[in-house]
Amino acid sequence: MALEIAKDTPFGVDATYHRIQAIHFYMEEGAGEIVMASYIDASKRAAGKVAGSFKIPLQPGVIRNPDTDLARAELYKIIKRVMPEMRNAIDV
Repeated sequence: MALEIAKDTPFGVDATYHRIQAIHFYMEEGAGEIVMASYIDASKRAAGKVAGSFKIPLQPGVIRNPDTDLARAELYKIIKRVMPEMRNAIDV
């Protein structure tokens, strides 16, 4: 699973394929961050050619139930909800 939307890279080429690379969640604080890897497209992802990465902070309360909200499919929904520039991304 990934999100498809054009996003600038430091190289001047848009990355269109973004997937979760890591999640850091701190149970006591109820907060954390999602680390996204960006690729020019799905074929570059298959080849392991990362174009960049970015972090999405998760404020306390965004993850309401760690047992279900930390599932990959739910995390993609949360990304679209908390990051305005990803709201129109297509699930792929």
